[in-house]
Amino acid sequence: MNEEEKVLDEIHQFDIDNEKTAVGYMLQDEQAAIMASRLLQEKHFVTPYAAFVLKIVKSCIAKGDNVSDVHFKVLSITAEDWKNLDKSLSITCQEYINDCLRRSHAFVGNNIFAEGIFKKIQDQYLRRECLFLLDESKYKLVKTTDSKNSKEVMFEISQKANDTINGLIEDEAYNYSELGINILNQKTESGISTGFKRLDEIIDGFRVGELITLGAGTGIGKSAFAINLA
Repeated sequence: MNEEEKVLDEIHQFDIDNEKTAVGYMLQDEQAAIMASRLLQEKHFVTPYAAFVLKIVKSCIAKGDNVSDVHFKVLSITAEDWKNLDKSLSITCQEYINDCLRRSHAFVGNNIFAEGIFKKIQDQYLRRECLFLLDESKYKLVKTTDSKNSKEVMFEISQKANDTINGLIEDEAYNYSELGINILNQKTESGISTGFKRLDEIIDGFRVGELITLGAGTGIGKSAFAINLA
């Protein structure tokens, strides 16, 4: 495995882990489930398990069901239907859901953290689409024989990029078209590192002008965490 393949493999695993955390949020926090159903689409996920759970969440939220109903419906998936989602893996529905709940349990109720996870899934979807479009375009450009064909390829690239951006859900709090254009054309400005790699991956570090409130029960470790950040 070369260096590029190694990095892509790490990114893929990062996406899988983020999706498990997102699923855990959807199954434990009603506000997170509503937010996810508004911001995310099934195609944004790399794992069919997470995409299928989102489908159930969207259906339940549309009918006014609560997270308990969502949880029950997810766990009611038959073993055969679950296996058909991804025949390459042997993990059961209960095992997958338990892992998702474990990953998100400590942060349930923190809508800012949940929002960060959902935004990262959006970002990573756009990144994957850009990489796919790049690979496809490189192959087609190598096969062109004249400037006319090259222009046709460039037009097709532009059209597909616009289709990807326009296919995102618009939300009054976010301009995803602008987000997509920034990812396609600009280098993301680095934030101030928190000192915790996984936290930086989720919130992209601290930003100038941000006010972040940290909340948890007594004895959980808020003070120790804040000292480590400092």
